[in-house]
Amino acid sequence: MWADLDMASRRTVIRQLASIQCELSKTSFPYIGSLYEDLKRADCSQFHVGPFAPPVEFERATKHRGPWATAREQMSELMKEKLEEIVANPEQIISDRRREGKETPFEAERFQKLYEAILHLVNHVELLDLWNGLYSISHPDLTTNNILVDYEDPTHIVGLIDWEGTRIKPWVS
Repeated sequence: MWADLDMASRRTVIRQLASIQCELSKTSFPYIGSLYEDLKRADCSQFHVGPFAPPVEFERATKHRGPWATAREQMSELMKEKLEEIVANPEQIISDRRREGKETPFEAERFQKLYEAILHLVNHVELLDLWNGLYSISHPDLTTNNILVDYEDPTHIVGLIDWEGTRIKPWVS
């Protein structure tokens, strides 16, 4: 459907998506993680923030997945995890990149230096502290396949689907 829309129609859809994102950003949660229903309640009307749900296509080894109280904690932990993966098994990363169709040359040492630099920034940039406590709902897979539009007017969004794995993240991420 998207491919059939002219530029003006696409802008209309993008404006609606921006509006939806703005509404989602008005939510407020105390932690970064994934959103879970409280199944202990009979009406399942309560939600809480728990560990990040891994992507559906794979399950990593048991790692701490939150929830985190600050963006610095989350980003630092994720960068350390990436560094551990690169050092422990660079061949697996090369294999994963090929499976994903990424044929660019991969040098483990360069990625290690990149993640070390990012980790240094995460540990020293004070701007990260500005977003403490500003955590809102983030759709995990906001692609054209998950946007429902009106049959008569495909520029009118009527819903979003595929919310499993919904995450609570700093609104700037």
